[in-house]
Parts: sequence; structure tokens; C-alpha cells
Amino acid sequence: MFVTWISILLFTFQTGLYKPDELIWIKDIPVNAESMYTDHLGNIYTKNNITLTRFSTLQNTTQSYSNNLLGEIHSIDASDPFRIIVFYKEFNTLVFLNSELSELRSAINLSDLGFNHVIAVGTASNGGFWIYEKELGQIIYIDNNLKTAHKSSVLFDLIESSS
Repeated sequence: MFVTWISILLFTFQTGLYKPDELIWIKDIPVNAESMYTDHLGNIYTKNNITLTRFSTLQNTTQSYSNNLLGEIHSIDASDPFRIIVFYKEFNTLVFLNSELSELRSAINLSDLGFNHVIAVGTASNGGFWIYEKELGQIIYIDNNLKTAHKSSVLFDLIESSS
């Protein structure tokens, strides 16, 4: 764990006041974080063990989320700032959060769906989510109804055949 300073820069082409290649410094924010993520709306997310914190540069606000029952946060996917995925690898569980870091639905235990060795989770543009199941060696799409909708080929076979 380390202390990080976040310097917030605003791409001024969004305001239309300056040339697209100019940046304006807004402020520094001292944070104690393990990792940092951003979304396309200019929000900054930091992860520190069990806490996810969102810094909104436009609204100048901070929100946080934690769930002590699920252990440490393994990863965050904030590519859709209105449907953020928080993955708890130790408990094989994920949580969907809205833009204010409130839960959108109850936590999803991936073991209940038959996937016991998930090592990565990501959002899908059409509402579901993707997982990488290490033991199966497949990338799997799970729809909004928590049903397996698509599976990749076994990646082990593809990697071995291309060698």
C-alpha cells in the first residue's frame, strides 16, 4: 500500500476554450490507494483493500463503497460509469454499482453459476458481463438473466496450435 497524489488535468477541448492539445491543472488530491482507474466521464476511482472511492472532477465530490463481507477488492471495471463492476476474487463474487456507488443488484456469486476459477471479469456493452474461467480456459459471456450466452473456443487449444 502506498500514498499516491492524483493531479487532475482537464482536457480543455471539452470546454471549447483552448486548443485540443492544451491541459489545465485543476487540483491535487492526496489518496492512500493500491490502484487507480478512470472512466470516460472524468471520474477517478481508487482501490484500497476493501474500499472503492470515486472522485468526480466535474461535481467536485467523493463517494466510497465497501463490503466487509466480501473481502478485498480484486479488480474494478469502470468502463461503463453507470454500471461499475467490482470483482472479489477470493469469494468469486461480483457486485454492480451505479454512478453513485450504490449497488444495482445483490452480489453475484459466480460459483452459483458453475464457474469456480474466474480470474477476470469485464462489462459488456449489451448489458451482461464477461468472465475468464481459468480451469475451462474460456472467455464466457453471461447475460442479464445470469445465463451463459456465449463461450469462446478453448484458449489453451488456440495457443498450443499457433506455437
